[in-house]
Amino acid sequence: MRTTRTRSLVAALLALMMVLAACGDGDNGEAAVDDADEGEELALDLDNDDADEEEAAEEEEAEEPAEEEADFDLVAAVTEYTETIPDGWMMHRTMEDFEDARQVEGTIIVDVRQPEEVEENGVIPGSINIPLRELAQSLEFIPSDQPVIVVCAAGWRAGIATSSLRMLGYDNVLGFRPGAPGWIADGNEPTFELMEMESFGQPEFVDPDFLDAVDGFLSTLPEGWLTAGGAEEVLEAQQAGAVLLDIRQPENFEEGTVDGALTIPIRDLAATGEIPTDTNVIAYCQSGWRTGLSMPILHLTGYDNVTGYAGNFDGFVDAGAVSQ
Repeated sequence: MRTTRTRSLVAALLALMMVLAACGDGDNGEAAVDDADEGEELALDLDNDDADEEEAAEEEEAEEPAEEEADFDLVAAVTEYTETIPDGWMMHRTMEDFEDARQVEGTIIVDVRQPEEVEENGVIPGSINIPLRELAQSLEFIPSDQPVIVVCAAGWRAGIATSSLRMLGYDNVLGFRPGAPGWIADGNEPTFELMEMESFGQPEFVDPDFLDAVDGFLSTLPEGWLTAGGAEEVLEAQQAGAVLLDIRQPENFEEGTVDGALTIPIRDLAATGEIPTDTNVIAYCQSGWRTGLSMPILHLTGYDNVTGYAGNFDGFVDAGAVSQ
């Protein structure tokens, strides 16, 4: 009996110990799971924090305004050109200079008259024809690395064309004021065969905004090409309220100018604020060449009320309108 009780007691104690051990293992297991959960939650929190920071940084970067390209400043671009107009006013002055220049290999003569003028009167050999209003749309036919000479009928349109091309960056361009008629009148034979036009590609150095502005001016030139008539007509317009604008050099002003004229040298035209915009303004110079050069300068800087006297200053002298 004792032996049986003892065995039963031992068995009960062993069972109790196993239960207690099992409970102890359970607590340790739960603690381990809890610790694992806490570590996982901590890792998730850290990952979420990093993701949140990255997302916040991306949102902040997205909220920052992107740098906008500076708007094209047309007046500044024209001013940069006018202030660097070279002495000699970008022209071949004499027939001898022109003949020497056109004999240089690769020289192209750009005749900016209308096609009907060219067909009727002929051209200087070696010429291509690009009408003035189409000039800015035809830059692929004008090289930038070989001599270019611009001609017209009497120099006025050639002056406008030369100035327009030079301000776009064609520093290889010069004008010839006597033009094709002057060359023919000097005893030379014209040709009615135009030189074949070669494409040199679109010039990469030309600012597209500047090109649009120049084309807007050239393509809308009115009949008469912004000329204001002869000396008598100009003086009559002055009597009617027009303002005359002398764009010669200061030394020319000292020699005399039209009574009552505003005097602003051509290189200062784009930067000045003295030219009125609410009345007719007529520009003039010594021979008419610089006045032609000034037309794109003045119109691109907002003075669309300006026309020009294409004649010689002597016309004013002969009319008795000049004083010192």
